[in-house]
Formats: sequence, C-alpha cells, structure tokens
Amino acid sequence: MYIVLFSAGCPKGQELSVRGTCVPCQPGFYKDQTTLASCQPCPYGTTTEAGGSTSLDKCNIGKSILFFG
Repeated sequence: MYIVLFSAGCPKGQELSVRGTCVPCQPGFYKDQTTLASCQPCPYGTTTEAGGSTSLDKCNIGKSILFFG
C-alpha cells in the first residue's frame, strides 16, 4: 500500500482512495499512467481478468451482457 504525499500520484494499476492511499483498480478498469488520478473503464463489452490492471490490453475478456425486456 502506498500513501500519497503531496501530488506524487499512484503507480500504474492503482488509484487514489478517499483515504489518500493508493488502491488497485477494480476489475473492469485499468490505469496505464501515473499522472491519472483514477482508473479508466474498459471499453464496452470487455473487462479484465482481475483488479490492478496496468494496460488497456488487459481489457480483452468478454463480459456477459444481459438484456431484460
């Protein structure tokens, strides 16, 4: 776990929590830059295998999309 001092930013694959610590991106999100504050969502219809993804390339797992109607 990292504690962010000043505005250093979190490592790739992690975002700043409300407590001021770096936490892994949730599944379905990634962060490939240290300058971004939060993780970015995977493109529609894809997700990641696990949390903490550091690249858009990790968003290659198809997710089930349920339609009700």
